[in-house]
Amino acid sequence: MAGLDKSLLYKIMRKVGEIENEIPNLVDSTDFLELIGKSLDGAGLNDIVYIDKHLVFLEQCGYVSLSSSTLQGKRSVKLTAQGHMFLQPELAEFGNQSLLPDIIKAMEERIQTTLTYTEEEKNGLLYKVREAVTKQSGELIVKTLIEIASRYAQAHGF
Repeated sequence: MAGLDKSLLYKIMRKVGEIENEIPNLVDSTDFLELIGKSLDGAGLNDIVYIDKHLVFLEQCGYVSLSSSTLQGKRSVKLTAQGHMFLQPELAEFGNQSLLPDIIKAMEERIQTTLTYTEEEKNGLLYKVREAVTKQSGELIVKTLIEIASRYAQAHGF
């Protein structure tokens, strides 16, 4: 249990979000022991410290806020605004300008400048990008990005 586990970090974030939606939305660090296969009664101090290490990392990333630790190693845990955006990415655009136009512009520039395809093939890819955005289809955007990445990798011998 030495280092940080990215999977556990993600599970902790999801668990905080789930508990915050329930009444009374009180989350404490021992609520995460089940994520490492431990019960409160069967957990040792090392298990609580392991969870705490992950919580402190999430706090340093700005995703959660933590209370001071008790003698038993318990802390209360709350999502920050950035933590809510982590769980609901659509909130990232709230009050901000959309990143989508910048992403589309960068993709189009990459297609034009780095791919060594014919003009017709490049225009076909550009059409697919614009179509995906116009239809507001996340799945179609991802498929198009994967196709572009694949062609880019082939063109550059990856």
